Amino acid sequence: VEEGNRIRELEIEEVREVDRILLEATDRVRPLHDELARSTAALVLLDSLYGRARYAIAYGCAHAELTTPAEGFAVRNGRHPLLLAQGIDVVPFDLEMGADERTVLVTGPNTGGKTVLLKSLALISALVQSGVPAPVATGSRITVFDDLFADIGDEQSIEASLSTFSA
Repeated sequence: VEEGNRIRELEIEEVREVDRILLEATDRVRPLHDELARSTAALVLLDSLYGRARYAIAYGCAHAELTTPAEGFAVRNGRHPLLLAQGIDVVPFDLEMGADERTVLVTGPNTGGKTVLLKSLALISALVQSGVPAPVATGSRITVFDDLFADIGDEQSIEASLSTFSA
């Protein structure tokens, strides 16, 4: 019992010593708060830029020009960003909608890639508008959208090759 009590006393002393050291360290850096906050913000920005650059290099992303809806869009060698990141072989696509066109009709057999194409287009648009390089080729033009909507509710799974069309 005495040895158990001594162990408990030493544990309490350890906690007090750790608290004392942390308080002392905090008191030393407190005057540097503003500089540390600015440094942290700069590091966050640098990390974000570095991450985007690594992504662009790893997946062969190119600069995509931002356009208005009235100018249409053109995706060259577009690839689904999430499938690429999973290491899945991705079939690239080219899709263009001219300034005078208002409808895109996507047809094909069941499990022919219609859902992947549409989701790829949406993800590429979201990436480019967010300042993240998208897996497209040079010459791509992406329309700036005021809103992006997702209809989530069916049991689609690109990874499992399930879509609304094959259900």
